[in-house]
Amino acid sequence: MERGTKNTMKTIGIIGGGSLGLLFSAYLSDCYDVTLYTKTKTQAKCINDNGITLHRQGEHHTKKVSAIPLEKNVKEADLIIITVKQYHLKEIIPFIKTLTIHTPLLFIQNGMSHIEILKNLPQRTLYLGTVEHGAMRINMDSVHHTGIGTTRIASYRGEMESILPIVNFPWVIETDWYAMLVKKLVVNALINPLTALYRVKNGQLIHNGYFYKTMRLLFEEIAAVLKLDSAFNYWENALGVCSRTSTNQSSMLKDIQEGRQTEIDAILGYIQTQAAEKRTSTPIVDFLYGSIKGIEEEKGD
Repeated sequence: MERGTKNTMKTIGIIGGGSLGLLFSAYLSDCYDVTLYTKTKTQAKCINDNGITLHRQGEHHTKKVSAIPLEKNVKEADLIIITVKQYHLKEIIPFIKTLTIHTPLLFIQNGMSHIEILKNLPQRTLYLGTVEHGAMRINMDSVHHTGIGTTRIASYRGEMESILPIVNFPWVIETDWYAMLVKKLVVNALINPLTALYRVKNGQLIHNGYFYKTMRLLFEEIAAVLKLDSAFNYWENALGVCSRTSTNQSSMLKDIQEGRQTEIDAILGYIQTQAAEKRTSTPIVDFLYGSIKGIEEEKGD
C-alpha cells in the first residue's frame, strides 16, 4: 500500500456466513460499518441478536455486526467481499449483478475456477484475494481464529486503491493476481486432497515418508501442467505451510468429516482442465480427484 494514499472506505458488505465471512466481519467491524449477508434468516437473526464472537488465543470478544439474509438485494457499499465457496458462486451472481458497475468487488475463494465467472461481470473494479489465516466456524455467530496469517489482494480489473488498512488484520497488496492465485493453488492442491484421503493433519504429509513421497510426485505433475518457473520455491512454500500448520486439519478434511461438498472441482478440477488443454497426463491428480468425488458421493447417500 502506498504511503500517503487516503482511504475513503467506510462501508463494507460481506457475502457468506461461513468461517471466513464471520472472521472478516468480526475484524473489519472494528474500523468499518460492516453488513454480513447470510444464507439463512436464522443466522442473520442470531448475529443481529448476539453479535459475532471471535475466539483467539484463549480469549473471546463479541463484535456488533449487522446481518441480512441474502434473499434480499445486496446494498451498495464501498467494497463488497465475497467469501462463499467456489460451488456457491453461481447462486450469488444474480445478487452481484444488481450492484452498480462502480461497486468494487473482492473475491476470496480457493482454486481458480472463479476466474471464468469474473470475466462476465460488469463491475469496473474486481479484486482477488487469498487467505493464509486459519478459521473454524463454531456456530452461526461464533468463529475461532485458529491460525494468524495474512490476506493477499491483487487487482484483476481496475486500479488498486488504498484498501482496508487495519492493524490487527494485516493485508498485503500483490501486483500479479495470477502468480498470487497459482501459489495458493499449489498449496491447496497438495495439502487438501491428500489430507482428506489419508484423514491426517497437515504435518503428517511431511512427517510420514510414504505420504511425503506421494506429495512430491503429485507436485511434479502439477508443476508440469502449470509450467511453474522456479518450481523449487513453490515446493518449499508448500512444505513451509505443512510445517506451520502441522496440527491443523485442512478445510477439505473438515468438509469430508462433516459430509459437506468439497472444493475439489475448483482445485484439482482446474488442474485437470489445464492438463487436458495441454494434452498432459496426470494420473495422480486424476486418482485423487476421483477418490474425493467418490467419498463425497458416499457421504451424500
